[in-house]
Amino acid sequence: MHKFDPRLKTNMDGLVNQILDRIDPKYFESKESTFLDPSMGGGQFIKEVESRLREYGHSDANISKRVFGFAENLLDIGWARATHGLVGNLTTDKYLEQDMHFTVTLGNPPFSDTGEKKQGRGRTKNLYPAFYRWAIEHSEVVAMIMPMTHNKIMTSHNSLLREANDIVPVDNTVFKGVNMDMWTVYAGTGRKKKFQFNWKDLMEEKNDVFFKGKLNVGTQNYMLGREKQKRGDATIFWKVTKQGVTVRYHPKKEIPDAWFLPSTGYCVLMPQQIQKYGWSETVIVKMDGNQVGGNGMSIAHFETKKDAKAFVEYMKTDSFIDQAHKVVGGQGCMTMGALRMIDLSN
Repeated sequence: MHKFDPRLKTNMDGLVNQILDRIDPKYFESKESTFLDPSMGGGQFIKEVESRLREYGHSDANISKRVFGFAENLLDIGWARATHGLVGNLTTDKYLEQDMHFTVTLGNPPFSDTGEKKQGRGRTKNLYPAFYRWAIEHSEVVAMIMPMTHNKIMTSHNSLLREANDIVPVDNTVFKGVNMDMWTVYAGTGRKKKFQFNWKDLMEEKNDVFFKGKLNVGTQNYMLGREKQKRGDATIFWKVTKQGVTVRYHPKKEIPDAWFLPSTGYCVLMPQQIQKYGWSETVIVKMDGNQVGGNGMSIAHFETKKDAKAFVEYMKTDSFIDQAHKVVGGQGCMTMGALRMIDLSN
């Protein structure tokens, strides 16, 4: 029976070491195994890999031939060497263009590339799926931190994840200021039998009440320019502040059907960030099938207004607020994974 690790809660250095602890020691004992961080940033992974290799008795001369890092620019490399005393082979070559083999590839690849967006329109290009695919094609062992995709339509990427050895959710407090759920994916660690898992079991979700709006207020902000409604417009609930819900309007025919909120019942709209005392404001809205929510809000749907009001009152209790603060992310942001870990059974 495959068992999932509990949700990791640690700082970044601690997380890196927990990841290294899951890699077979034989790779650190070996004098020939190679290690790669494809997007080294400040060099945290490389620092810990080199430190661990020294603990196994390897010289800096040996380590310099076995540890590799790709960086965006020379400044990052210079800073990392000066700060951590790195001796590995560090370069600004393009990782995805290389045809090299490494024993172990690990790290925290970039999430997206905004270079293809034009005048605020369009979607950013996700980079981490390509980094992960390259790694499993060119490495014996892979351990990568990536955004969770269990609730996204990323068929090819999620298919690869289902062939992984293990997936471990990362606590939202590790990455301060990152408003998305993260996990570490391990592949090629000796277990060759594929397994199928249930995303909800993996996430240990305790409720399915919450969801996010579909309109991306960053990449689709051109839909948020009009404050007055015209015939044929859809209502867009943009964000919730202390002043209430901010509403904008855009032609309904230009909005995908999948973005619309339920056509019946009531939705409770909440801010993206939670304060020490709870939500700064909540708004109950009757659904009519002509409304869209922005992805910067948390939303809960109920069939009756009575249930919606009762839910709002429950979210003011110490029980809800205490649970929320245990899973809240950086800058008070409540990600979908965090919200669904709150036990609403009472």
